[in-house]
Amino acid sequence: MSVAGADPLASDAPWRRSTLPSPPAGALAMTLCESLAEVAARHADRPAIVSAAGRVSFAELLGQVGALAAAIRAAAAPPGPVALLLPAGMGYIAAWFACAAAGRPMLMVELANPPARNAALLEAAGAALVLHDGDAAAVQAAGDRPALRLSFPLAPQPLVPGGLDAAVPAFLFATSGSSGQPKLVVYAQETVQAKVQCSAMVMGVGPGDTVMIAGSHANFGVLHHALVFLFRGGTLCLHDMRGDGLSGMFGAITRFGVNHLRFTPSLFRTIAAMPEAAAALRQAACIRFAGEPLLRDDIALARAHLPPGCEVQNLYGSTESMIFFWSDRTEALPPGALVPNGRIYPVAEFLLLDEAGRPAAEGEAGELVISSCLHALGDWVEGRVDPARFPPDPRGGGRRLYHTGDVVRLLPDGCMVVQGRRDRLLKVNGQRVSLLEIEATLRAMPGCAQVSVQPRDQDGATQLIAFLVADHDLPADPGAWLAARLPRYMVPARFRRVAELPLLPGGKVDGRALLALLLPQPEPAGMPGEGADGLPGALRAAWARVLGLPAVDPAGDFFALGGDSLKLLELTLAVERHTGRPLSPAAFLGDPTPRGLARLLARQQATAPPTPLGPTPLGPTPLGRFDFRSRITLQRLRHARGLSKGMVLGMPSFLGHLAPVAMFAANALPDHEVWGFSAELDGRTLLDDAAWLGCAQEIARQVAAMDWLRPDILVGYSVAGYLAWLVDRILADGPWRPGRVIALDAYPVHPGQGAAEAEMQALIAGSAGRPGRMLLVCRRPPLPFAVLNDSAERWQALGVPFEALGLPTLDHADLNRAEAIRMAAPALAAFAETGAAPVMTLAGAQDFATPGGRLYRLLAAGAPPTAAELRQVMADFGLPPDSPPDSPANPPSDPPTDPHCQLALLFLAIAVGEYQPALDLARQLAGGRSYRRGTTYALVGLLGLKGRAAEAAAVAEAWCRERGEDAVMRRRVPPHWRPPQPWAALARHRIGGAALFDLALDWMAAREGVAPG
Repeated sequence: MSVAGADPLASDAPWRRSTLPSPPAGALAMTLCESLAEVAARHADRPAIVSAAGRVSFAELLGQVGALAAAIRAAAAPPGPVALLLPAGMGYIAAWFACAAAGRPMLMVELANPPARNAALLEAAGAALVLHDGDAAAVQAAGDRPALRLSFPLAPQPLVPGGLDAAVPAFLFATSGSSGQPKLVVYAQETVQAKVQCSAMVMGVGPGDTVMIAGSHANFGVLHHALVFLFRGGTLCLHDMRGDGLSGMFGAITRFGVNHLRFTPSLFRTIAAMPEAAAALRQAACIRFAGEPLLRDDIALARAHLPPGCEVQNLYGSTESMIFFWSDRTEALPPGALVPNGRIYPVAEFLLLDEAGRPAAEGEAGELVISSCLHALGDWVEGRVDPARFPPDPRGGGRRLYHTGDVVRLLPDGCMVVQGRRDRLLKVNGQRVSLLEIEATLRAMPGCAQVSVQPRDQDGATQLIAFLVADHDLPADPGAWLAARLPRYMVPARFRRVAELPLLPGGKVDGRALLALLLPQPEPAGMPGEGADGLPGALRAAWARVLGLPAVDPAGDFFALGGDSLKLLELTLAVERHTGRPLSPAAFLGDPTPRGLARLLARQQATAPPTPLGPTPLGPTPLGRFDFRSRITLQRLRHARGLSKGMVLGMPSFLGHLAPVAMFAANALPDHEVWGFSAELDGRTLLDDAAWLGCAQEIARQVAAMDWLRPDILVGYSVAGYLAWLVDRILADGPWRPGRVIALDAYPVHPGQGAAEAEMQALIAGSAGRPGRMLLVCRRPPLPFAVLNDSAERWQALGVPFEALGLPTLDHADLNRAEAIRMAAPALAAFAETGAAPVMTLAGAQDFATPGGRLYRLLAAGAPPTAAELRQVMADFGLPPDSPPDSPANPPSDPPTDPHCQLALLFLAIAVGEYQPALDLARQLAGGRSYRRGTTYALVGLLGLKGRAAEAAAVAEAWCRERGEDAVMRRRVPPHWRPPQPWAALARHRIGGAALFDLALDWMAAREGVAPG
């Protein structure tokens, strides 16, 4: 008898094939970067990502991929995987592509895991490089491994061809392991691509569709689902469920027009009937379920709360193998409690094996075995791929087998239904959990002699109970001990100490006997309006209802009492309903007890003014064309980490968006919740038609009208910083308690604005006796030089009190960078706490590694820079230091946009003797909008230096005709020169003034050999 005849799997007969449509072969052959580049070429300006931080187009995403790939290639790290420890955002998505483009596989890690677990995952993967943003938990997990601390957005770069081949290891996914340790499953890009392209054929996704994927972002399911949308030209809506909770999710769905939702059935059951979810669910075109069995009752629930045309899809699959797909558009819903898991994707085949290892009889259940050329490559063990769990298919052809451990049966129509597991792996809230891994970890707990973890059904969801046999004292809180070592979803809801584990006749633990020990608790006598925990009766009732308990102990731990991530979301939403104020699920975790919740709510209440505020009469709509009554939108950008110390309220930027506030929220005051106002400006700016005044009035009106919105700090960058000050002053003219203002390189806008200035002064006239406190984070003067009209001087001229915090840069844009906010973060925290900012001493390592920072250091060095140093800085700003004379064939490069940088570069180019770059720059700046007199004066002098007296006279004459007679300008014609003064003499003058340009021109004349006279 042949081998093929002896092996029941060697025949084609029992194998079942797909009836779903196959994707194009060309799409399957692409790398992920090639697919992204193709979509970006077709939909460059379409949004790829939307979130509270802003909008990212496909072209911008591709630029971030190129920049991050270049940074990874340049990193001083040995060969090996890159560990991704970034929060969900643009950088996180870019890393999916950038690691492979840089020639390295990527390990996806859940940032919310305990640092010890993440450190263990990095060790198991042999991570050679870690990507993080400075988060303390990420830094702790990274240890002493090489790391890139990243602040997005990076300066975009083109994506360089090359990187990993489609068939080699590219992704490592951590899964709960039946061996007691987590497994790292290895994927090639071709496996990811196969699943994505097959899904794209059946999910009905296209340009204009936006998806929100609820849950952890560090697993294959999220990556797969997100890539389907990206590669079809759709949009990802990113939402931090842990930080922003359910109310934030509902708001994001509505605000960003999300029409595709992906939930676990458990999460959907939690939210479907909530009133707050109604508007979000009404706009759904499709809802996808994955991660848990979907029940017939779930379909009925969906039909009751989703619009009539909404499609319901059900996906089944494991990280290791292929996906099955079911849709109510194409399949019938058969009798029975379970919704079918559907049909296998066309790049695989499957069969069912009975307990004897033979193909199951028709209609009988059996273990699902899948054959494909595109399974996971294997498990990552000691730096290599171990394919042992994926043996070759005896039929050959490069196919491999995967025994899933799932027991399934086939329906008459060919769809598959999963009925359970053969081993102790199961899904809890959509996460795959190994009971063996939990038990193995608990056995290492002091005092634990034996343990058994048992699952039980709790209102349609799986709940874990740990039964412990102790040989001496256990930790006071076993749940907290375990939560420091395993993800929260792997921590049992309850821990029960028993004298021994009951056994079945065969020696196995009797799980039913253990679960029978969990007797119902007696009903309480009653629930007072306010308990010993200080928690109002309504919230204590909500706490008990969510946990399914008759009463709650003030010191009872939420998770020890049976709480899980879904119940946590339900509880925080109940608190928000009662208080009318947002509550971060992450903030609650600091002390997850009724007493801790009461303290958290008391802390929030303490931020409110002593007396309720009603709407403040703020006068009529201000001057100008803008009526802001329907143009201002409030949104939450971040919850506080731990107990909230107060609220930060951000102002809309120059163009109306919230990107600078999101940047601030990501890098400063983590113990404050952050909200922000955005403004619709119809393509205009806050400086057009006195829009700043109308915007400030409407924001003040809305703040006064919302009793719960009582910010402790108003913040803004540039014009928005002025808005923060103005809103504070407008509100201080009423019952408002003056707060604190953090203005990032802001300057007063109203001087010289005529009627708008007069109206503004009238609005704030009554606030003079109630001064606020302002911290102006600004550019430090490059002593011994000074700059013209800097922001601090402009506030001083108005008599506005403030504290200044100067940072070492000359570029206004640097104050809107993550590194600037992080550099200032200690002083910002002190100001938020005390109203005063300490003097900052910055080490050299804290200097800005930006063109503006390098230009600052040249000026503050106390000596003239060398030509090489100047040329490098000019190159950093994109100015060619050795350009030929400008002409239509050789147009000059655009100068930097910041006026201070423009003037400083022009001054240094003249003083160091770089004539042609100085002339090019002077011509451009003289025709610009800022500081034209100084740059025109320099241009006249430069022309005269080369004997172009007629042209110099024409420039001076044109200036006088435009701006009026200017004797100083005319005195530069004909040219005259003096012996060069020492550098210290130059430094006594302001950069950009005529006096300093005169001295610099004397230096250049001396270098050119022009005699004084």
